[in-house]
Amino acid sequence: MKGVSQRVKQASVKPFEDQELPVQFLRNPAADKEEIARAIAAGRKVESGLVCALGSMELSPSFEHRGTHGEAAETLPGHQDQPGLGTTQE
Repeated sequence: MKGVSQRVKQASVKPFEDQELPVQFLRNPAADKEEIARAIAAGRKVESGLVCALGSMELSPSFEHRGTHGEAAETLPGHQDQPGLGTTQE
């Protein structure tokens, strides 16, 4: 699961790196990412298009890793009460 997450992250930031745009990890997950992106855009005089890639740590993990299978840590409202399944009930 972690390998897949790493590959998704790398693919996500590649367009920014290719254009030499800022890629920043924010230590404060509550930071206002829109405000930060607007400040970067203003400083670089960007009016449209890609500005930057911002990442941060989740406030609480959404999955627990047990062995090789990720299991849901919490059941979301409207979802089946079975770990690891994300299908909605109808």
